[in-house]
Amino acid sequence: MAKLRSVTINSLQDFTRFVDALPKKEIHWYRGCGKASYKLIPTLYRHPGKRAIRNLLDLEKQLLLWFKERSVAFQTRELDDDWDRLFFMQHFRVPTRLLDWTESPLIALYFALTSRSSATKKAAAVWVLKPKPWNAKAAGKMSYGVDIPSAGDVALSSYDPTDLDRDQLRKTPVAMFGTHSSPRMAAQRGTFVIFGKDTKPMEKTYSEDNFPVDALVKLEIPAKSCAPLLRSLRTVGITDSVVFPDLEGLAMEAKRNFGFKV
Repeated sequence: MAKLRSVTINSLQDFTRFVDALPKKEIHWYRGCGKASYKLIPTLYRHPGKRAIRNLLDLEKQLLLWFKERSVAFQTRELDDDWDRLFFMQHFRVPTRLLDWTESPLIALYFALTSRSSATKKAAAVWVLKPKPWNAKAAGKMSYGVDIPSAGDVALSSYDPTDLDRDQLRKTPVAMFGTHSSPRMAAQRGTFVIFGKDTKPMEKTYSEDNFPVDALVKLEIPAKSCAPLLRSLRTVGITDSVVFPDLEGLAMEAKRNFGFKV
């Protein structure tokens, strides 16, 4: 059983020092969580009443159809296919098999620090993923010579939401590139992990299935360090309107700058 490495981060210097020490030839993705205890599992698999994978996959089909029938009037562009629709749903927080990651460590740190409740006394976390070694273990060589597949690639056919076959669906979640369908997704440099039959969290999969060392690492930020770290992050230009490049992001930034609760 592989032991998950956990590193304590108390300052922006600690964080940048850790990131700078990562192997330069490796690709790294990041995910910020407002609670260090928050498990790496997608929203679809968090349903309060459904646990069996067959029920969750049926639910996904129902959600896709429901969203397809009702979202047309609100769309600013036509959606190409069910992959595109899945990313669009994820963007608007409809439950899916997708788990959001980012190529930017500072964006992940922003989400870790801003998504936690101001009243909580609990730690936040940033997860670090090596998508290539993860995929090599999760899905063999990811056939067709693709290390990190994109939506529509043949290598992802067994995860495809359009004609999802329960029997063909792979077990382990894999890292993938998605469509940057909005300015927010582009600004946030979004990437994804899509889940398969296994409904357990990625950190449990990492430990139980003996994934490569440090394919997944947890950076814990103690509660007392979160507020000072967020102030430091703002001083280097990672503000609300940078992460959310629209009027909503600008409004969030105004509230934070003028002392209001966000």
